[in-house]
Amino acid sequence: MNLKDLKGLVRLHLEKTKVTDEGLLQLTGLENLEYLNLYGTEITDAGLKHLEGLKKLRKLYLWQTQVTDAGVAALKAAIPELQIVRGVEVAKPAEPAKPAEEKKP
Repeated sequence: MNLKDLKGLVRLHLEKTKVTDEGLLQLTGLENLEYLNLYGTEITDAGLKHLEGLKKLRKLYLWQTQVTDAGVAALKAAIPELQIVRGVEVAKPAEPAKPAEEKKP
């Protein structure tokens, strides 16, 4: 059985493995995946593009990867509810824009 055949998979730990950007292609059919840990892997922005269709993904760990701010921003645009943890900083789900406050004279 291949990983891509596990349609009911919700959590996946791939931290400190030899997973590659190409290997993330195997995850594209995991429509129920909510949690993915890629800590300590060689994943780059190219690999993140393979995750854009995982609309139920809510938590992604990317400590010590080759991912850039631009790659994170692109994935957040594709999955706004996704919380991405890159170490000490956390890219939280996007908040709705607040209306500008009126200035008092």
